[in-house]
Amino acid sequence: MTGELEEAIPHFEKALAAEPESVEIHYNLGRVLLTRKRAEEAIPHLEKASGGQKPAMLATLADAYAAAGRFSDAVQTGRRALSLAWPPKEREVADSLRARIAVWEASASRGR
Repeated sequence: MTGELEEAIPHFEKALAAEPESVEIHYNLGRVLLTRKRAEEAIPHLEKASGGQKPAMLATLADAYAAAGRFSDAVQTGRRALSLAWPPKEREVADSLRARIAVWEASASRGR
């Protein structure tokens, strides 16, 4: 919460060692790694966390795929998140996803 994300990583890793199946810990560690431009390391944690089919978690996983240059995976995961983001409370997630999916589709079609 103080913005010291790099210092948070070992704490998340220690927590994960104690609770290896914790969706919350995997998600938070994945988000921190993604924020630190460590998408490849973030992806396995975000994949583990996104099993719950929550649109925001899937959107974060899609962002990680895109950051790693895996645009086809980003598009597919983003569309899955979008299909789940229809209740009114998820409207902001859906609107944001539509724009990002368009960028990822363009990147995927260019072979990036």
